[in-house]
Amino acid sequence: MPIESRIAETMSEVGPSITLSATAETVAFALGAVVSMPAVNSFAAFSAVAIFVDFLLQITCFVTLLGLDARRAEVSRDSTKRTAVCHSVDG
Repeated sequence: MPIESRIAETMSEVGPSITLSATAETVAFALGAVVSMPAVNSFAAFSAVAIFVDFLLQITCFVTLLGLDARRAEVSRDSTKRTAVCHSVDG
């Protein structure tokens, strides 16, 4: 199965749960940002932003890097097979 298809299948399976949990956590911390205590207010606001940025990075950069690593591993696996075949023919 091509790498793009595997990534698409994986993201269609886990994407909704990642989106739902990140949205729920972001909203919960955003609601915590309206508290009048300054320490809790700051913590909740920064946490809401951090979770949202983490979500964006997970669905963009991480998936891209995972695809590149899978492609690298596939190329490495293919070159190892070719090397093994060449050694068995030479030997």
